[in-house]
Amino acid sequence: MSTTHELKTHPQPYFDVFTGEKPYEIRKNDRGYAVGDWLLLKQWEPVLLTYSGKQLWAYVTHLTPGGQWGLPAELCVLGIQLPETWTPRRLLQAICDDISKDLPVSRASLERFFHDRPQHMLLSELDKMRELLDLRVQIRTAIEAAHAAGNAQSWQAAFQEGAHV
Repeated sequence: MSTTHELKTHPQPYFDVFTGEKPYEIRKNDRGYAVGDWLLLKQWEPVLLTYSGKQLWAYVTHLTPGGQWGLPAELCVLGIQLPETWTPRRLLQAICDDISKDLPVSRASLERFFHDRPQHMLLSELDKMRELLDLRVQIRTAIEAAHAAGNAQSWQAAFQEGAHV
């Protein structure tokens, strides 16, 4: 099951991830991190004790648990990729894989749903990718709601009713 983790990130490490200089996160392993999880890195301003408003999505591609390679047992190293470096097709595949692996919907129906969706020609490629990440959360919510209501086949209707079009 894929999970999204919201993580407080100080300015310098945030910038290093943003520029691609740091394709990993070293974190206390207290959240059950797994390959395939999503990280929402939120920039924290330690002097002001507030979030800056900047945030990045990162996809976990590798996990080294603590106790290996001299890493303390309570820490882990997460190999990450920024979806902004992916093609829109790669991002779409990751989203379909993520949703279909632990929710009652087929990958094929998700791909058809995305294919049939009107394209937003005025958005830049980056904006399209960010929209897909937001859409991922909205679709997961609709599927979970339809499944909880006992009608797992109606997730598209639940998504439409939620005004997420």
